[in-house]
Amino acid sequence: GMGLSMGLMVPFVRTWGFKGAAWAMFLSGVINVAASSWVSQKYYRIHWEYAKLAVLYGIFFTGTVALLLIRGYEVNYLQTLPVKLATVAAYILAGIKIGTISMAKLRTLRDALFIRAPQKAENANAEV
Repeated sequence: GMGLSMGLMVPFVRTWGFKGAAWAMFLSGVINVAASSWVSQKYYRIHWEYAKLAVLYGIFFTGTVALLLIRGYEVNYLQTLPVKLATVAAYILAGIKIGTISMAKLRTLRDALFIRAPQKAENANAEV
């Protein structure tokens, strides 16, 4: 991976400057991941669930594009908030439907995000 990166970096930087460096890193990363995946699949077969991945990546991609468009048009925050919330809700609902997110995990997340005040005992201040 390092050799491939350096091998692409030199000619790309000479030709396109700093943009060439970015493209060289990108291409070396793509080639390295593809080669690693191909070799690793020979030793341990992973059965990918492509439909589930497509749904989750589709939601992620759609939300990202929507937020980039909103940012490009400089829409105010109160108008962007529903788009953000809808994207997160769609991702969570898809995760529940697919089975990667359980209600127990959502409760754990809720408890971690929203710290509750300790409950007072009813008779804690009562005189003895």
